[in-house]
Amino acid sequence: MVEIYRALRLFLLADATIAASVGTRIYPVKLPQGALYPAITVLKVSEFTAKVLKGKASLARPRYQIDCWMWEKSSATAYTDAQTLGGLVRSRLEGYSGVMSDPAPSPPADYDTDVEYDGARDLFDPDVNGGYFRWSGDFLIWHGVHPVAA
Repeated sequence: MVEIYRALRLFLLADATIAASVGTRIYPVKLPQGALYPAITVLKVSEFTAKVLKGKASLARPRYQIDCWMWEKSSATAYTDAQTLGGLVRSRLEGYSGVMSDPAPSPPADYDTDVEYDGARDLFDPDVNGGYFRWSGDFLIWHGVHPVAA
């Protein structure tokens, strides 16, 4: 099964406002030890492949959870900052229909995608230093299983 994570990460970083906020701090699944904030994590929650009567499926629809993390500097500011970053992610992805590209494989991969926003929640993760506010959004990312030819 194709992994669209790299193309999704690059698509988010191509937004100048998101990149200005997080730099390159978009990570798969979890934050690394000693991460700087704000930061974003991307987790594939589930994977669905369209069913076909014969042959292999050509369409996938994984559900990705995208979390925007903010260290608790002060309750109101950190919460608002996490919400603002989450809003930027939602604006970038919600309703997007087009190509997401991953230059890493050879040849590079371009994926025709359609993105559906599927809700969000506010979370707080406490630790000994206070904690972290988190905006957590779910997105269904329909895409072809095989990259389209460039």
